[in-house]
Amino acid sequence: MNHFKPFTLIRLVCIALLWPLMMGMSNCNKEHYNNILPPVTHTGANTMGAYIGSTIWNPQHTGYDTGINCETDGSILYIRGEAPESAGQTDLSIQIYNYTGPGDYTLNNRPPANFAPLNGNAAYNQGSVIIGHQAYYSDSLHYCKVTITYVDSAKKIISGTFAFDAVNPAVPADVIHVTSGRFDVTSPINTVPSMSW
Repeated sequence: MNHFKPFTLIRLVCIALLWPLMMGMSNCNKEHYNNILPPVTHTGANTMGAYIGSTIWNPQHTGYDTGINCETDGSILYIRGEAPESAGQTDLSIQIYNYTGPGDYTLNNRPPANFAPLNGNAAYNQGSVIIGHQAYYSDSLHYCKVTITYVDSAKKIISGTFAFDAVNPAVPADVIHVTSGRFDVTSPINTVPSMSW
């Protein structure tokens, strides 16, 4: 009679618990998609990228909770990218509440509790459950500009550039500079897979 040994069960449980951690560590060298900023395009390439300070940020899909999400609903445009980091997760989001197509948008509102600012906002978040989380937001005292450079309604392509200064609301002197931002997406797009149980 072949009995399932407790030691084997413990080993299987350990592997199951450590597998996500090992997979996350294997992606450390792939951080920011090899540190390549995607080119400025208008083909619906589903790319997004920027400099966060002097570091390239590029939310290429590398696994659970990474990639690009874009939705438009009437006068609202929402674009969000999520990227893995060696110390957790980062995401960058742009919300335009008076979206009308190509043109310049100044987004100088910090997201209020009801998430209904007059013209929109931008945000950058970093951290993890283990080390903590820090959010940075656009506000009326700092620069935040998004330019929609190309829209193709038939192909559902939205392309543009962005730059903004994001402020830590708890420490107003803590400002992150986001520069040379660009996106080229189809809408709707969601390369961020949801977890299915």
